[in-house]
Amino acid sequence: MAIDATEEQGVPELPRVRRAVVVVDIVESVRLMQQHEDEVIRHWQRFVHDARTVWLPAHGGRMVKSLGDGMLLVFDTARAAVACAGALREGLTQRCEDPAMSEPLRLRIGVHFAEVVIDEFDIYGTAVNLAARLAGVAGPDEIVASVEVVDQIVPGLDADLDDLGDCYFKHVVEPMRVYRLAIPARGHFGFIELAGASRSEGAPGAELPRPKVAVLTLDGTTEVLALSSLIADEIAIQLSVHSTIDLISRMSTRHVEGVEQGALLRRLGAHYAISGSCAAIGGRVLVTLELVFALDLRVVWSRAVGASQDDLVADPAAFLHEISQDIMEAIEANETGRARSLPLASLGSYSLLIGGVRLMHRLSQVDFQRARSILEGLVARHPRHPDGYAWLAKWHILQLHQGWSSDALKSAGMARDMARRALDLDDHCGVAMVISGMVKTYNDRRLDEAERIYQAALDANPNDAMAWLLKGTMHAFRGEGELAVRHARRASELSPLDPIRYYFDSLGASAEAAAGNYEQAVALARRSLRANALHASTLRILTIAYAMLDRMDEAREIVQRMLILEPDFSVQRFLARSPAADFPIGRTFANALERSGVPR
Repeated sequence: MAIDATEEQGVPELPRVRRAVVVVDIVESVRLMQQHEDEVIRHWQRFVHDARTVWLPAHGGRMVKSLGDGMLLVFDTARAAVACAGALREGLTQRCEDPAMSEPLRLRIGVHFAEVVIDEFDIYGTAVNLAARLAGVAGPDEIVASVEVVDQIVPGLDADLDDLGDCYFKHVVEPMRVYRLAIPARGHFGFIELAGASRSEGAPGAELPRPKVAVLTLDGTTEVLALSSLIADEIAIQLSVHSTIDLISRMSTRHVEGVEQGALLRRLGAHYAISGSCAAIGGRVLVTLELVFALDLRVVWSRAVGASQDDLVADPAAFLHEISQDIMEAIEANETGRARSLPLASLGSYSLLIGGVRLMHRLSQVDFQRARSILEGLVARHPRHPDGYAWLAKWHILQLHQGWSSDALKSAGMARDMARRALDLDDHCGVAMVISGMVKTYNDRRLDEAERIYQAALDANPNDAMAWLLKGTMHAFRGEGELAVRHARRASELSPLDPIRYYFDSLGASAEAAAGNYEQAVALARRSLRANALHASTLRILTIAYAMLDRMDEAREIVQRMLILEPDFSVQRFLARSPAADFPIGRTFANALERSGVPR
């Protein structure tokens, strides 16, 4: 019988909300129940009780249901879900240290973030099934999460990542990008200590360490999130020109909302933080700002200002200029006091830019192509703004060096053209300068010109983490290992929680290899691949480092992964692409690849 259209329209739409769904399973529960049923039941009952009364309330979670060998949980945020998952796993591990237990219980946990339908009894939707599939991928004591979860946590702070790549699940059409999560123990953040590196060092040649300043995204409702980020970004831009401070990259602070401030500032190594709130009321914006001294979280300066939202968006630099000057004066005044007393455009377009850059660096081919569409849309909307062209130039460089271009000459030409357009529009644009340097390095192999461009970018902004990183890579291509390492480490200090941390680690590995620090190169490359298993350059430098250490079995294993990603890769292709080919170090590295089994 046909359904009447009006009757169909009368069916109320199910209310959907975005939530983090967690599925918890006991590993080998059937066997354990058969062999130790009473013991397993008693321990599981106590564990579920602790989950209900201790861990879930502490993380704002809800137990939807508890089965005999598992739990279904729901949380408002991915960050809370991941933190609680780690607490549950640690709690059960401690409980199972009882020597009287015949065999310890072990968990596998899946976490997904998506739209669901929730009522007072249950939770419904494909997100539940996908979280269960993710738990099925996890091994004993492992937490596996989707990319939707990883996008909302802070790698290195909430969890360390191990990229498992695209996984295919039964009855699911599209593959899911999946990560294994390692939740750091309290006070541990997974640093790789680098020999000879000091976290208090300033820029190369600096006589004294300078105060490190972090600008945090302002608190506010979701309606003003982009505006809050815009304000914080503009403050960071204005502070970055001051050579008396080290400004921590906004890429490390933009995505850390909700983290306890003291822990975050310790992780960043910051001396000061700028935080506050933003509210929009009737076309006006009220901004409250505070400068916090990290040692004791003391507020050393604060100010509340209001403005028309249209005026602020049209010219944030003018609105925040005086405020930025006041912040610098407050920092200098506080530092002087300590020395005396102690012994010693539009919001939519802005969101497009952030989304395009992030998707581009994920290096999934689907996301990579989506990033190009987003950035081209940004350029179409704002053809007189340099940022869109600059990031499109980098997109074409990455496409070429991932081995994804069907026409290398065309990709190189597009990168060159996009960089030229960006600089034509604004020859002082930091992003455009840095990526123009990339074009000179990777496409044109004119390293002397690239060095001048990078140095000009650093003269304009001595806190530009990407300029330090890419200048270091340029030195690595020349075989100037000491300079390469110094610059790469400087970049990592300026952006310790960068969302594309894998890229910093990858180029850092290249710098260490250029200096002959092959063990450090292996450590950094492996950490990079845990965060992004699809970065071809990282696989290449890891192969080279293993070969230079005569760890040939490991080198050959990485070569097989390289050839899956790029079946036509060869030593000749490496020499054709790499600027290092024009220097002795390039020929040394090419020989290492050949010894590892890369076809000539």
